[in-house]
Amino acid sequence: MLPFLADEEVLMMSAPLVQPAAIRRWLSQQGIPHRIKPSGMPLVPRNALDEERSSRPSSIEPDAQSLIAKIRKEAKNVHHGQKTK
Repeated sequence: MLPFLADEEVLMMSAPLVQPAAIRRWLSQQGIPHRIKPSGMPLVPRNALDEERSSRPSSIEPDAQSLIAKIRKEAKNVHHGQKTK
């Protein structure tokens, strides 16, 4: 097993995020240590993730459905001439 997560593993873990900067922000918010590769993708040590998973609840994931619902609601309000908050 490699000492670092592959890009595919990082992408699966942080889905639906795909942009390297967004993934890095999400990792920082979760307290997962990482470095930045020349490609911009984060380099995540496998053991840091294992330690983080054992100390946190398993429900740490971006809430894409709530974000999509909020965007749709705001877009609907804009189309009907209503102000959004």
